[in-house]
Amino acid sequence: MERWELDEIGKKIEEKVTVLFKTTVLESDARLKLGTPVDTGRLRAAWQIGEGVTPRSVPVEAAPGKKHGDIGRVNVITSPSTSGMNIVRTGPKGTNYQPTKEKLTHEYIIANNLEYAEPICYGTGRPESWVKGGVTGSTQNPPPWVEGIAKGMQKFVDYNWDKIVRETN
Repeated sequence: MERWELDEIGKKIEEKVTVLFKTTVLESDARLKLGTPVDTGRLRAAWQIGEGVTPRSVPVEAAPGKKHGDIGRVNVITSPSTSGMNIVRTGPKGTNYQPTKEKLTHEYIIANNLEYAEPICYGTGRPESWVKGGVTGSTQNPPPWVEGIAKGMQKFVDYNWDKIVRETN
């Protein structure tokens, strides 16, 4: 266990919580992308992070006509030396957002603005043709799969917060 001087406590805790926050933003983005059902890859490529705003546009990588191999990817790399996770993103960065520049005082919104994102992610807002055809979402990852990711991220934060507490007690 690391030993801190009394005057270092605030700074050290803020550093650890900032790392947890940054990791949570990037991990949430990665889990959403990895969990997104893929046909052409447009839906997966359209996830964006907004800093303080909801991203409103569809990134170029998710434009109609693009094929799965043409779009951005997310690579999740774990580092045994730090017991941390490094997520390397290619493709869209988002609105007002730069990876690894996250701040505790800011709000980050991960959004997907494709017209079929809601039906695929939640099973709601289905077009009439889907309703008539009995389509409820994707069979690859049935809705509401994003709720499972949200619950998983809460467990991720809880676990890592408890780890910070254990390491600093």
